[in-house]
Amino acid sequence: MVERDTELHRFLHEEIGSEEALDVLVFLFRNREQWWSAGEVRDRLRIAGDATGAMSAIASKRVELRMTHLQQKQLVITNSESRTFRYKAEKKMTLMVETLAALNESELTDVARLIYLRPRGAAEAFAGAFAPQRPRS
Repeated sequence: MVERDTELHRFLHEEIGSEEALDVLVFLFRNREQWWSAGEVRDRLRIAGDATGAMSAIASKRVELRMTHLQQKQLVITNSESRTFRYKAEKKMTLMVETLAALNESELTDVARLIYLRPRGAAEAFAGAFAPQRPRS
């Protein structure tokens, strides 16, 4: 389990931003030798679509926006001609993503909650060390 207020927690909160983006990132990492379109990622991750195609197009656009966000964070690269993406990041980021990709689905779901918890700053952590403690029963 990933602990709160660690470097990995800060990475999730500051760089990833959503559970869906985390799912896309882990998928692209686990399949990093291949280029993927938004529609292919949507289908492989079973992100909501429908038989009419309207919802599928919206879901594909949402996935493409997630991948573009990850590209801006320098976690994926894009082939602008084919509008496909694949994982590529510097070593420090890759070590963190590797840690996430090694988690099973249940653990990944638990870790995804950290995306929405703001990490405590150094001053908050220091002040917390001096906060009154409740006696244990």
